[in-house]
Amino acid sequence: MEPVRLDTDGLPFSSWRKFQMWGYVVSHGQLLLRANKTSDPPSTTVEILFKDTRFVCLPGVMEGLTVRRGDKEIVQRHLSDLSQLELPYGVNVFEVGGQGWNGFVVAGSIWMHEDDSEYYHHSKLGLILPGTSPFGELPDS
Repeated sequence: MEPVRLDTDGLPFSSWRKFQMWGYVVSHGQLLLRANKTSDPPSTTVEILFKDTRFVCLPGVMEGLTVRRGDKEIVQRHLSDLSQLELPYGVNVFEVGGQGWNGFVVAGSIWMHEDDSEYYHHSKLGLILPGTSPFGELPDS
């Protein structure tokens, strides 16, 4: 499956699966959420990548995940001291929630990919976490 840009043609996104905050890379403000495959069907890995991430209010482990378009009032409800928040052009508020929690991500775009990757495989969305290499193990220094 090819990556899908959710903010243009795929929201709302919803899944009952267990997602984790898998990584954040300062370069391009990339935040990766991941649901690893399990022995229960569907046995696939689902990745959600936010790009140009500005604010994050999410738990580290998320039982179920729903993402929909939001507005800056969602951010203000969570963080009252941001009442004068100005969002730059092209930056979106994504309302994110799951079983027993609600949060948000302020980012430029959101992408999704689903395949049969294993736990130890690199993201197919192009995110390379610090200390890892897309070409295998890093040599000892």
